[in-house]
Amino acid sequence: MTKLVFLEKKPRLFDAVVTVQVPGIEEPQQFTATFLDTPRSALRKEMEDENADQRVAGVVLKNWDGIEDEDGTAVPYTPENLDILLDRPYIALAVAKAYYDAILGRDAGNLLT
Repeated sequence: MTKLVFLEKKPRLFDAVVTVQVPGIEEPQQFTATFLDTPRSALRKEMEDENADQRVAGVVLKNWDGIEDEDGTAVPYTPENLDILLDRPYIALAVAKAYYDAILGRDAGNLLT
């Protein structure tokens, strides 16, 4: 049996694929997100907000790879770009879902919760 290593002193980052269904585009879009393993207590306030998906995503999303502009140029992770990205409800929802799926060990394609 592998023992649980509790990393209270050191923040833990992990990567997960985010699948976004963009309205008007048939094929889902994907990018890789770097998430911060965040305690539930740190997310409690965000989870009670009417914009919970956007608020939670804004706390846990710390970097990304695979987001481009219309010309195919990589869009860098910045606080300003994060705000722009998460202003789209379908992206904020996809980011929050990918985070929860990853921490709960669910396959991103599994719709059963």
